[in-house]
Amino acid sequence: MKIRNATLQDVDQLALLGCESFPSGYQYNERKELLLSNPRRKLEEDVLVIEENSEIVASLSLLNFTIWISGIPIKMLGIAGVINAMEARRRGHASKLCIEALQRGLDRG
Repeated sequence: MKIRNATLQDVDQLALLGCESFPSGYQYNERKELLLSNPRRKLEEDVLVIEENSEIVASLSLLNFTIWISGIPIKMLGIAGVINAMEARRRGHASKLCIEALQRGLDRG
């Protein structure tokens, strides 16, 4: 198992996994477009994947937010679009990705 940032070469596989994980959501071509041009995150910086045997089995997106408390801006990390291949579920992949995302958020400040 390897956690890494997504690349352009992963877009097709991520779009397919997204359709499998959220069948009532965006269609394949819409998912590809969102992966490539989402204004809230960058594919190669903010999308994490878990790879097993050269196949992506899980993924999530990091979203940078700013919240305001008493007029003070505070950086905050959001986690979105957690997907997991059907055959790879119940193995802790989503938990591992969330822990990695939180660590990266701390590293980013």
